[in-house]
Amino acid sequence: NEKLADQYASNIVFASPLASKNIDVSASIACTMTNKSVTSNGDPAASSIKSNFYGGSFDFDGSGDYLSVASSSDMTFGTGDFTIEGWFYYDATSTPNHGLYQIAGSHLVNNSNTLSCNFETSGGRTRQLYFGSAGGWRQNGTDNEFPYQKWNHVAQVRSSGVIKIYINGKLSQSWTDTTDYTFTHCVVGGYYSSSYLWNGYIQDFRVYKGVAKYTSDFTPAS
Repeated sequence: NEKLADQYASNIVFASPLASKNIDVSASIACTMTNKSVTSNGDPAASSIKSNFYGGSFDFDGSGDYLSVASSSDMTFGTGDFTIEGWFYYDATSTPNHGLYQIAGSHLVNNSNTLSCNFETSGGRTRQLYFGSAGGWRQNGTDNEFPYQKWNHVAQVRSSGVIKIYINGKLSQSWTDTTDYTFTHCVVGGYYSSSYLWNGYIQDFRVYKGVAKYTSDFTPAS
């Protein structure tokens, strides 16, 4: 029933509710693949303190905590469409870099040619998201689009050679990108290195291959 379910379910290659376990449930949703193993690095833990839905989320303390997904060609997007999305709650009081996710050739790789998102303060601006792709880093369009200590939905989408960034369902920015991505690794809760890890909570992280789930402003699922 497409009115109740995700109409792009068959394109999911990774889906982790992060409510009580650090598991991939994509096979149950897409019915076309096997679940990927997920490894906890550090001590990210299930928590009922903060939850957007499902009654829980995963808590990352910014020190050694991230999830690494087993290598898979499912993360090789080629030149096609893709969607990376999730719910993120920033809970730190400091302002260094905090990675939300990274899809690349290896885990936590120092490489500008990755699909990744990082949260930082720069140039006197606060609560800024920076998105990596081929050609460098791009800052989200408006200061404070990503409120502190609130659940925020972030989606990085490529549709017909254009990457679009949606923050809480609103288009933040877009740019041309026709890169042939041959990635195989995914990290949740970090990017770049173990010095750039998430401090807060993450819930319902998903990756879709071959489809642009969002092509205009939308209301994030609740």
